[in-house]
Amino acid sequence: MKKSLIDDNLSHDNYDNYIEKTINIFRLSSKKSSIIFDLKIDNYKAIIKLSIVNLDGEKENFQDFVTECNSLFYHQLLIPLIKRISESIDIQTRDIIKLNEGDLVTFRMITENNDLFTIDGLSEDDAKGLLSIFDENGKKDTMSLTDNKYSGFGNISNIIIIIGLLFLVGIMILFFTNK
Repeated sequence: MKKSLIDDNLSHDNYDNYIEKTINIFRLSSKKSSIIFDLKIDNYKAIIKLSIVNLDGEKENFQDFVTECNSLFYHQLLIPLIKRISESIDIQTRDIIKLNEGDLVTFRMITENNDLFTIDGLSEDDAKGLLSIFDENGKKDTMSLTDNKYSGFGNISNIIIIIGLLFLVGIMILFFTNK
């Protein structure tokens, strides 16, 4: 029998409970076992599959959940779940993959321990909305030199070093030209 994250069917009444338990499952991740969270949206139904896969191939499956996929599902489950994951888990890659099925895309996240979190069957706008949550939480896809908290110090130090070198070169020129 498969383990269940919640005691009842998944509904808007227990979304918060499901989110907390899902985050706790992701915290169990290590280099020796990976979490796979797969959500497929099809015909206004969401099918959620969650499993843990060990390096030796052993797989522990949790009970699948099927729930209605509507605006309430998107705003009360998906958005809060992605927000919590972006705050709690170290995500290495997050992107949107275009499917061959018309306008539908897959939202994907991969953690530092190779955990995989995918949501298939989203509109491109909905997927971009989920991706933008990382920007709202202050996490950027790339780090530039200006993101460094010491960049101001480094710029000032470099200027002082350059001025010092110019001063030394000037003194050497004066010294050798006066001989």
